[in-house]
Amino acid sequence: MTASFAADLRTELDRVYQAFRAGTRTQGRAVLARYGGIRPGLLIDVYHVFLAGPVTLPALEALTRYWEPEAREQALADHVHMGVFTVDGNAIHLTDLGRDFALGFQAALGTGAAELWAASAALLPALNDTLATLLTVPGGPAFEAARRPYLPPDATLATQVTTRMGAFRYRRADLHAQAWAAAGHTAQSIRALEPGPERESVEAETNRLDAPSYSVLPEESRRALFATLTALPG
Repeated sequence: MTASFAADLRTELDRVYQAFRAGTRTQGRAVLARYGGIRPGLLIDVYHVFLAGPVTLPALEALTRYWEPEAREQALADHVHMGVFTVDGNAIHLTDLGRDFALGFQAALGTGAAELWAASAALLPALNDTLATLLTVPGGPAFEAARRPYLPPDATLATQVTTRMGAFRYRRADLHAQAWAAAGHTAQSIRALEPGPERESVEAETNRLDAPSYSVLPEESRRALFATLTALPG
C-alpha cells in the first residue's frame, strides 16, 4: 500500500462522507425539530462515539482537538444544561434524553443515506464488511474512542455503513495530528497554515503514516474499496 494510494483513497472517503452529511441535513433537522429547544452540536458531531460511551474527557479533547479549550468546555456545559449529558468525574455519559436523541439522529441519517445511495445499494454489503475490518486495528486516541461505535440490533445496512465510516475517519485524524505535531505545529497553527511546501510536507507525512491503515485488507479488497467509494455520489 503506497502513500499516494492512501491519499487518493482518503480523498474519496472524505468526499463521500461529507456529501452524505450534507445530503442528510433534512433528516437531521427533522430530529432536531422533534426535540424542541435541544441544540446538541457536539453530540451531533460525534453521536456514534457517545452512543458507545461513556466518553472520557481526554478522549473528548482528542475528538475535538481543533476546538478552542474554552469553546469545548462551554459546549460540554451547554449539553449538561440541555439534559443530554451528565459528567461523572472523568467520564461523560448520555442521559436517557441524550441517548434517545442520538439514536434517532443515527437512524435518520441512515435513512437519508439509503435514499442518497439507492442506485448503489448493491455495493453497501461489501463496503460495510470492509469498514468493520478496518476498525479492528488499534490507533490513536480519537480513533480508539470511535472505533467501536454502537449499532442497534436492528440497524439498517446504510446506518451501519455511515456509522462505521464516520468512526474510521478518526484514524487519519490522529495520524494527521501526529504529523503536524512532529513538524512543530499546534492545532491552532496548523489550521492557520497557508498552502505551500510546509503544508504539503505535513500532508505527505500524513499519507505515509496512513498507508499501513489498510494493511489489514488484501490488495483486492483495497482496490474494491476505492472503486466502491468512487462509485458513490458526492
